[in-house]
Amino acid sequence: MPNTLRKAAKKRQPSHLQNTLGGRSPDQHSELQGNGKTLPSSTGHKGRRAASQVYPVNWYTYRVHWSEEDQAYVGTCVEFPSLSNIASSPTRAVSGMQRLVEDVVKELVKEAVKVPVPVASRGYSGAFKVRIPPSVHQRLSLEAAEQGISLNRLISAKLAG
Repeated sequence: MPNTLRKAAKKRQPSHLQNTLGGRSPDQHSELQGNGKTLPSSTGHKGRRAASQVYPVNWYTYRVHWSEEDQAYVGTCVEFPSLSNIASSPTRAVSGMQRLVEDVVKELVKEAVKVPVPVASRGYSGAFKVRIPPSVHQRLSLEAAEQGISLNRLISAKLAG
């Protein structure tokens, strides 16, 4: 890439986020054509390559926000937090981000690195541990007892809003 193009691409990156593609602009990436293919991604036992699921780019979770500092929309992807794309409209921010994610996924596969699973495709058990101070635990237990419900039900209701 010519130095002038590299400099222009770097100027498009928000100052608070990093682009892991060496300063290339999102306009230099092609559209995803995959549809949930399984591709080799890492070396397994005895030199064999383990398969990694590669998901369609639109399965990932995208967000757009306005950046006062950049005076532009910034597209991000939850599963690839180090990537961002700046654009003049929310639609362009997301479409540029999708092209960027597609390019990164191709590089991960090429380098035999595991591709992130989209948030929506992950399995959730419905249970997780939360560490809280003993005084909060005591207060919540008392509140649950006063309401005649389990501590789990009380906390679930509070988290649900």
